[in-house]
Amino acid sequence: MWFDIRFHANDMPAILDRLFGLVDMSYWDRRDRDFDAKSKNGPFAEQFFDSRFSVERALLQAQKIFRSTGQYPLHGQPDSMIEAFNIAALIVRVFDRVSDYGRGIIAGRIRDALAGQSLGFNPFAVEIGVAAHLMMMGYDVTFMEFENQARFDLLAERDGARIEIDCKAISADLGRPIHSQQLYALGDVAYGDMLALAKRGGGYYIELMPAGSLHNSHDVERVASLLRQTLGCRHDYDMRDIGKARWVEFAIDESWFMGNGRPTAEFGTFLRQHRPAGAAHLLCVRPPGAGGVFVDVVGATGDHTQESMYRELRRSRNDQFSRTFPASIAVRLVDLDASQISSLADRQRSWLPQVATRLFGSTERRHLHSLAFLAPAADMNAAGDLRSNTGRAWSFTNPTHPDAGDERLRLYPSTP
Repeated sequence: MWFDIRFHANDMPAILDRLFGLVDMSYWDRRDRDFDAKSKNGPFAEQFFDSRFSVERALLQAQKIFRSTGQYPLHGQPDSMIEAFNIAALIVRVFDRVSDYGRGIIAGRIRDALAGQSLGFNPFAVEIGVAAHLMMMGYDVTFMEFENQARFDLLAERDGARIEIDCKAISADLGRPIHSQQLYALGDVAYGDMLALAKRGGGYYIELMPAGSLHNSHDVERVASLLRQTLGCRHDYDMRDIGKARWVEFAIDESWFMGNGRPTAEFGTFLRQHRPAGAAHLLCVRPPGAGGVFVDVVGATGDHTQESMYRELRRSRNDQFSRTFPASIAVRLVDLDASQISSLADRQRSWLPQVATRLFGSTERRHLHSLAFLAPAADMNAAGDLRSNTGRAWSFTNPTHPDAGDERLRLYPSTP
């Protein structure tokens, strides 16, 4: 299968109508009501949903606008909406080109995503996005699992070379003592206290160090009590069985923030002086014209992401690939942006290349040609009247594979 992945604004109304018609509209409406109900917990819940479930959130917003105005929002939209339109266009075009069996699989994937599975549309979007990237690179792509031909997802062919590809979406929370959903829930529990302090002016950074993990609502309530006490006394604080907090005050520089309140790179540079290594998510409360409160939560039990990621990838079935052709795994680390993945891929100080080396080193995976870690779409590129981008990739090739030097199997451009 190959098709031109580009699309134009005037294509989108028909594409979106088709997408919303692939499953009963009640699935979309039910998911929308679920988001609305849970967003009432506070502003951080909404941030989490926008990050973890960006595709369905954007498509639901487009559907709301259509119901209100009779038109879809096609121009001047944020990158998240454009990326969702990309995925919608790809889903519809693939749907039109697969068998009835494959169409049933696609409809089932949409229903599963809207039923509230933990990663939402991400697993489906990774597979569709990788296929689109390969087509853009000139490969002919077969959706093997959609057609019940194999356990791996894609077969890519170009100039006589073939490679089997399995696509995975894995939460970046894997192996971490602090899970992002619970972190944002913590922010909502303490939001009132954080907002009150921010309105007094000045800048406040708090590093919370819980004695245990942050995996459930009980953990959230315990750590929230530590955060509230710290905000109240405005200095370092220690609660023996719960954890401790480090307090830093600084003067806010208005040049650190854009007109919409979002921080600039200069603010990020300043804050890195205070943030601990490995901090993944920052809770930020900064009302317009006021001060700001910035909170990191750092687990005391250590980050086991590298080992957990290796085990997750190692669990791929030994018979998943045919072993007749080279094989590749494409991984999307959900909840991480391109800059965070880039830091993990640094060959001098982090672990993505180590995971690749361990996978390549097993005699059971001699067929494994390459492993790629994918970033979400970021700087969207022009494509007709709208824009599209498959994001960056950090790819590692198995140096012992017989076809390691075959340029026809280089699926991703070199990434610095």
